[in-house]
Amino acid sequence: MTAFVFDMDDTLYLRSAPYMETFRHFFPEEKGIDPSLLLKRSRYWSDFEFERFKKGEISRDAMNALRVLDTLGDFSLPGDMAMAQDFQRIYEDKQHRIHLLPGLKDILESLKKKGFFLGMISNGSVDHQLMKYHALGLEDLIPPFRVLISSETPFHKPDPRIFTLYLEKMGIQRREVWYIGDSVENDVLPARKAGLHTILCRWEEGGEEGSDADRTARSVDELASILEDITSSFS
Repeated sequence: MTAFVFDMDDTLYLRSAPYMETFRHFFPEEKGIDPSLLLKRSRYWSDFEFERFKKGEISRDAMNALRVLDTLGDFSLPGDMAMAQDFQRIYEDKQHRIHLLPGLKDILESLKKKGFFLGMISNGSVDHQLMKYHALGLEDLIPPFRVLISSETPFHKPDPRIFTLYLEKMGIQRREVWYIGDSVENDVLPARKAGLHTILCRWEEGGEEGSDADRTARSVDELASILEDITSSFS
């Protein structure tokens, strides 16, 4: 059975909108910071502090606050733990109102209608990632039992073992699986090490290059064309 397994954050929706809205709430006068650089540093520190959380070095609340403070520190912006907690609270509230990127729902519905396996592997805590899963309305497209969130396993991306574990849990063959994500380091390279085919999504300007991916999509329309090409032999 051919399977299409998706990353969630920055693949099915963009974190940039709720994050930048939150940032501007606290720093309305900061006009000189490049949003793409701000988001890149935020993602770096999110991964860094998540690693510490997974190792039991810090609590979840500390992880959420520190990744805000770490990012602000890179730009010499003021902040303390109370402010960082407020930042995270407002950011999470905005994430309750996220939406799939335009056109992605049609892609998922088409794949489901054709009978292809749809799944998801996502880094993060179960409660937070499931909140976004439900906010995106994915229940009828990617069944909950085909969703694997890193905090419910001993592994997290970029460890290729999380992909191997997913294959074992779902009973699918690696040569039949396409993994679709936005990160070379967290998605493409470990998925390839686990023996999966890969598609890199570069939705935003300055996104990562996809020389290591089997295919690269620079727009949702291009992803639709790639998937049509892959699935055409099954129709």
